[in-house]
Amino acid sequence: MGQNKKILSNILAIFLVSLLFLTGAVENLENLLIDISHRLGKVGETQEEQPVVIVAIDQASLGEYPGWPWPRNILAEAVEQAFTAGAHSVGIDILFLEEREEDGDLARAMEAGPTFIPLTLDLGLIRRFQQETPLVREKYNPVPSLAMSAAGVGHVNYLADRDGIIRRLPFIEGFSGWFELIAADFTGRSDWDELSFQETYIYFPAPGNPFTTISFRDLVAGDFDSDLLENRIVLIGSTDPTLGDLIMTPFSNHGFIPGVVLGAHAINTLIQNQEIIRLNVWTVMLIFFLLAIFNWFFMTRQNFKTNFIFGLVQISLILVAGHLLFSSGYLLPRVPLLLGTAGQSSIQLYDLIIRGETRQKRLKSLFQRYLPPEIVDRITSNPDMVNLKGESKEVVALFVDLRGFTIWASGRSSQETVKHLNIFFRVVTDKAMESGGTLDKFLGDGALIIFGAPLPLENPLEKALQAVAEIQKRLTELDFPLPMGAGLEKGEVIAGNIGSEKRLEYTVIGSPVNTASHLEERARPGELILGPAAAREYSGKKENQLVINIKDLGM
Repeated sequence: MGQNKKILSNILAIFLVSLLFLTGAVENLENLLIDISHRLGKVGETQEEQPVVIVAIDQASLGEYPGWPWPRNILAEAVEQAFTAGAHSVGIDILFLEEREEDGDLARAMEAGPTFIPLTLDLGLIRRFQQETPLVREKYNPVPSLAMSAAGVGHVNYLADRDGIIRRLPFIEGFSGWFELIAADFTGRSDWDELSFQETYIYFPAPGNPFTTISFRDLVAGDFDSDLLENRIVLIGSTDPTLGDLIMTPFSNHGFIPGVVLGAHAINTLIQNQEIIRLNVWTVMLIFFLLAIFNWFFMTRQNFKTNFIFGLVQISLILVAGHLLFSSGYLLPRVPLLLGTAGQSSIQLYDLIIRGETRQKRLKSLFQRYLPPEIVDRITSNPDMVNLKGESKEVVALFVDLRGFTIWASGRSSQETVKHLNIFFRVVTDKAMESGGTLDKFLGDGALIIFGAPLPLENPLEKALQAVAEIQKRLTELDFPLPMGAGLEKGEVIAGNIGSEKRLEYTVIGSPVNTASHLEERARPGELILGPAAAREYSGKKENQLVINIKDLGM
């Protein structure tokens, strides 16, 4: 890849990642990282330290007071009991859209202390360029008598992300949130209007319901520890699944949570100053471009290995830095940074590959099937040791073959035949490589092994005889059902890549190879026949051939 093409590829990668980020196309991936950060986050406060207590309308309460929705005088009893026990304020997470006869009872109970009730909004959502604007189509207020007695009325709408999970605080322009009013009353703060709803995230310290919880039935009956409510925020809402108020959160893999628990998380986030602020989109883009410039100047000056390690390290650092910022209350979108780094790193690695840094890889791929690992390492660390175009070599060619295989296999299943062939070839491969040989090829039920190519080998004949002995010894240990015959000859051959453009193999050709093949064909079960050159070196005498019992080699 030329320099101009590389520059153009980097610019294109940066442009595509920027486009994906600015259009929100990678938002689901970002949300996944946010959820992981929640799950890896610090442990939240204990129940005793949290300012929120939940009064649960659970299965036991519904059994005690059948016929939901309940008469409002029942709710009035719960509110009175909460304030009698010293509650700082009460939030009721139940909509009161229709007037009832018992409204007066509930209104009087609410006057005992700050009580907050909800309204609900019919919302639409307008998405534009990294910005989501809620559109209020309709507002549904509680009945006037209850609204007048309440300390505040706020909406209980939450805005789900594209994957349906609630992560953000729902600040909606012109409307106060139910959670916001309760938190403001408890802390005396009222500056949360500055927080934009799409930039501020709820802090979820743990899955499920980590808050102190009292059954509604027990509260009304007075069967609870009043110290639990002293100067606390008491939220009354449904937790029974049959009432349908269940919400997806970053911990949805542990199960959905009731809406009143979500409200408790939102209130606790504001009271404890644990809101998570998403960095401005242009701040993220600045970080992204600075990182891209740094990567360009660094990566273009490094080799393949350094670039690969650097890319992995940088991706790890981005993930860790993003999580640490998240734990500190800031959300840095990590996906564009990760994609940018991965893209630039891939371009640079590809460039290094096509510029020739893969010769070692090609050599290793070529020889690792035939040679012992230590010899492959020597070749790949010094490729000039091997002439792949062809050269004369002094080698020992060894053919090994199973005797009677065809007849034996005719009475066996294909699975059993292949199983025994694989055992034989595995033994041949292992023992040949242990002796320093090169496994040239498999031939039906036999194999050709070369000693002395592609690298010179000291005492190649001795190594070849050692390999035959070790193969026979291992087959005997395995109680292999067929005997082996072998032929061997020494001499000069042509070694190199032989084949076509579509398929090449490193192999050897020459008279010693042909001779060894013919000798192997003539060998009887358990015999190794040495050709003239090999026999002369082995025995010290001039002989046309020498027949050796393979079992004698191991003695």
